Amino acid sequence: MIKLSVIIVLYEEYELVEKTLSSIYQNEIANMEVILVDNTPNNKGHKAVLKKFPKIKYFHNSVNSGFGGGVNFGLNKAKSKNILMLTPDMYLLPQTILQTLSYLEKHQRVGLVGSKLIASPGDQERSANSSYPNLSTILYYYNMPFYKLIDRFNKNYHPNYFSLKKHQHILETKWINGQYMLARRKALDDIGGFDERFFLYFEDVDLCKRMVESGWKVVYLPVGGIVQNGITKWKKTTITQATSPYMESLYKFYIKHYGRVYAFAAWLIGTTSSLISVPYLVFVVFIKKIFGVKSQSKILLPLWIDIARWHLTKGVKEVIKS
Repeated sequence: MIKLSVIIVLYEEYELVEKTLSSIYQNEIANMEVILVDNTPNNKGHKAVLKKFPKIKYFHNSVNSGFGGGVNFGLNKAKSKNILMLTPDMYLLPQTILQTLSYLEKHQRVGLVGSKLIASPGDQERSANSSYPNLSTILYYYNMPFYKLIDRFNKNYHPNYFSLKKHQHILETKWINGQYMLARRKALDDIGGFDERFFLYFEDVDLCKRMVESGWKVVYLPVGGIVQNGITKWKKTTITQATSPYMESLYKFYIKHYGRVYAFAAWLIGTTSSLISVPYLVFVVFIKKIFGVKSQSKILLPLWIDIARWHLTKGVKEVIKS
């Protein structure tokens, strides 16, 4: 009997996923299957991976349906009542699977478990959230003067994440970041898996929210850990919040769970915040250039121009479309 089904969805990350796969097998879980769902249209790179890891169950998804859609595809192939969903840019520390799986099996009302998220060895990031994305999230991410003011007086503030201090304890949370999600198959079946309308980003938030609303618990455990093992190609040139897929999914989340009036209010905040931030960044670049000081604002300025442009074009259509 299969005790655990591991599902990894990748898009061109053939080199990164090799380290991920090695760490999975080093966790030494008996009766485990590893399912690799490849969303890459031209999937030539998979042969080298299969040569190193012949036990993998490999499937090429002819339609790139995003992370959530890829996991749903893998769920149809999985044989276990326990499902571990991973992104291909992380590797697992020893005992991570064993500790989280043991907790899941002992707590029958827990539907999903996460573990520590580590950007680099010894550098833990926040991955457990005390609230869902809201209006303060938009203000924090897209209003640069507001962000700088908050950061100056309270570097530990975040509108959604628990503090790093609280991450040292077991937390019953609203949602867990999607890099490592160990779920009970029954809980996934109860909510119908991922909502494939979220092509990229916020599919994890939506999944956890529906799970909690269905009576399941989502829990963060301060054990083991997953470590960033590289940056995927499409993440190298920007920051996550400035990408069109991120903003599109964020507003889809607002519309789905809070309604269009709320989404419109969020859009007003996002639009105003980005428009305010552009001249602010121009001013900072100008002042620091006078004093010969290097400025990150020079890099951020074109990103915030794109954010403002998105809100005034695609963002309007996303909020008002029927």
